[in-house]
Amino acid sequence: LSFPEGEFVDFKGLVAETSVVKVIENVNIAVKELNSGLEVVGELPQISVNVEGNLLSLQDFTKNNVALSINLSHVKIPGTYTVPVIYWTPKYAHLYSKSMDEVTVVVQRKRDISQ
Repeated sequence: LSFPEGEFVDFKGLVAETSVVKVIENVNIAVKELNSGLEVVGELPQISVNVEGNLLSLQDFTKNNVALSINLSHVKIPGTYTVPVIYWTPKYAHLYSKSMDEVTVVVQRKRDISQ
């Protein structure tokens, strides 16, 4: 390369982070605060979430970086309950969208397995 005005040249540039959306599928839901004499019948659905953040932060992002739970502390008797799903992601990953806001669970008394 040759520069007609001398050997020194100034370059200016702008570096910007690339924002991406990543789909995380089949995330399990944890049950929190359920009375010890009760249990959830069947399996809870798995949920898909979309997270948004900068490319480098989300490069190794997996479903292990997302926590989903339902709080059943208000459940005192068996029955069917529709409860909100609580979502947690690290601060660098913004929850962009999710496949469900709430789930329906069936709660029953724990069976006595000693019989």
